[in-house]
Amino acid sequence: DNFSLFIMLIRYIVVFISQTGIACSCSTVSIDSAFKHSSVIFKGRVEKIIHNQYFHYQGYTASLVTFKVTEAFKKVKEGGGPLSLIDYHNSCSFQFEENKEYYVFASDLGYGHYSTSICNKTSMIENFEPSALKRLKELSDQYVDDLNNYRDLLVMEKIAFNALTNENEIQAKTISDQQIRMKVL
Repeated sequence: DNFSLFIMLIRYIVVFISQTGIACSCSTVSIDSAFKHSSVIFKGRVEKIIHNQYFHYQGYTASLVTFKVTEAFKKVKEGGGPLSLIDYHNSCSFQFEENKEYYVFASDLGYGHYSTSICNKTSMIENFEPSALKRLKELSDQYVDDLNNYRDLLVMEKIAFNALTNENEIQAKTISDQQIRMKVL
């Protein structure tokens, strides 16, 4: 009957929407605003991407993107690194590629975890506007970085990376143990 067909159609739409997610919606961000609201800003080359092997507290898998910093603008040191970003694979995620260079504007998620998105000024270097780069350098030159906090930032980054790696190993062992138990059953 028509009612059953209608219910099946609604179920299909709900499943389709929940699997495809909601599209990302961003407003235009000025370089000044991006500088002010970003925790760290740098130019860097992606050294490694570890895909879908880290577990987010909400149950999603995340990727870890590790950079070698080649130019520092805010709260990082040139030549420093590795500096890692967590990619939660949502509709606003920025898609990085290994061995490519980017200008990165990232937010601190706490404990040395950083994230970025397509909604800020993060960009491949060849797509970054020359006028935006000029303004970024001006803002960076005017910025007073607290070097005492910088050392803490490096320590927290190392601790966070080690903790995330350890947590991933524990999760992998738990999954392996569960698979062994399932085989026994």
